[in-house]
Amino acid sequence: MNAYNPHFHYNCRCRSAPWPYYASEIRTVYFLRYWRKTFHSLTTVLAMLFGICAVLQLQASSPASDWPTFLGPNGDGIVKDHNLSANWAQNPPKVIWRKNLGVGNSSIAIANGRAVTLGNTNDIETVWCLDASNGDVIWKFEYEELQKTECGSIGPSSTPTIDGNRVYAISGTGKFFCLNLLDGSVIWEKHYIDDFEGRKPICGWAASPFIAGELLIVDPGAIDGAIVALDKRTGKTLWKAGHAKAGCANPLLYSHEGKQVLAFFHGNKLIGYDLDRQGAILYEFSWRTFNAFNASKPQYFDDKIFISSGYGEGYAVLDLSEKEPKLLHRDRELPLQFQNSLLIGGDILGIFGDNKHDSQFIRMDMATGNVRWKLPYPGKRGNLLAVGKQVIAITETGKMIIGNSSQDGFEELGQIETVPELVWTPPAFSNGRIYIRNKEGETVCISLPHKHSQ
Repeated sequence: MNAYNPHFHYNCRCRSAPWPYYASEIRTVYFLRYWRKTFHSLTTVLAMLFGICAVLQLQASSPASDWPTFLGPNGDGIVKDHNLSANWAQNPPKVIWRKNLGVGNSSIAIANGRAVTLGNTNDIETVWCLDASNGDVIWKFEYEELQKTECGSIGPSSTPTIDGNRVYAISGTGKFFCLNLLDGSVIWEKHYIDDFEGRKPICGWAASPFIAGELLIVDPGAIDGAIVALDKRTGKTLWKAGHAKAGCANPLLYSHEGKQVLAFFHGNKLIGYDLDRQGAILYEFSWRTFNAFNASKPQYFDDKIFISSGYGEGYAVLDLSEKEPKLLHRDRELPLQFQNSLLIGGDILGIFGDNKHDSQFIRMDMATGNVRWKLPYPGKRGNLLAVGKQVIAITETGKMIIGNSSQDGFEELGQIETVPELVWTPPAFSNGRIYIRNKEGETVCISLPHKHSQ
């Protein structure tokens, strides 16, 4: 009491002090009390202003630099308006930071200078939010999750999705979180099994939550609701559609005859959903793969769709111009097991391969299946990015290769080692930096030189 009550000091002294001293004490006491309250109010206001500014900054849009979900803002692995230097001998890429984030194959989502991904260490899964510029931890959100899946893979495979000031993350067993990008606090949470009656794939859920306007679309693979559309702000279920097993591939959004079509490569079939009619089914095409492991994102061009799997299935191109999909061409010896592909000028570019096929970097005419060229590459798989005029390949063994791709061939311009094998995760790209991660969780951020810096 004595230490914190100014009135106690006043009462003790006023009994023996003359009036001038007494008046001075009163003025001092009230002065201190006034500024104590004022200082407290100011710090509260400043804290509120700081929080508001931080939220506004996170909500600001910077599409030229952000990579907010799997394969970037358009989900195609293509970065425009970048002019990279390919003379790596004179101006080599520079490692900015390295960090181990736990096992898994989750890629990295980047927005407003924050990099978000998933990793698992000793059955504790973590949603990491890092400073994209230096790798420092801004916050982390942890929960219990078995590291090993039923099919033998380890760690999470889904990439988080960032939308405004929110992060959407899904674990392999169906734990589904909406987190605040500012501090990692939980805004709402769901469970694919408990809330949507989902059927877990043997390797766990792997597709990223998908944003379509105000909708948040996920793929629990329920008997009555292969996909579910939620209000992205509240998590309230708005509609559900389809009957299919959950796959592991990210969905593809495209326009066809004025319709917004979302193609999901489910575990046992390809389905096209009409987003303007609450997921009304436009077409289905059966595609059964070992363990229902359809994991490579489809491509769409000129009324045709490209799909591919491993385990002896290979690729196929379907004609969607009629009511029922029609198989145009297929090659079971050219698989994309879970690798991504690029669509450039009506051609498919991919590092084809799986457990039984060594990898080949191939460019083919999507319409005809004509292979324009192919190159043997290290390992069994790999992923691609297109940055400006160059294509960047990340091999399973950890090599990063840059070059020029045309219909006549691929001209390699440089290569470096990045992280040890196995690298199964597609890279992310933001602000001239590429983010690469291996299966064991070693993650590296590398600055790629630009021509204007020479």
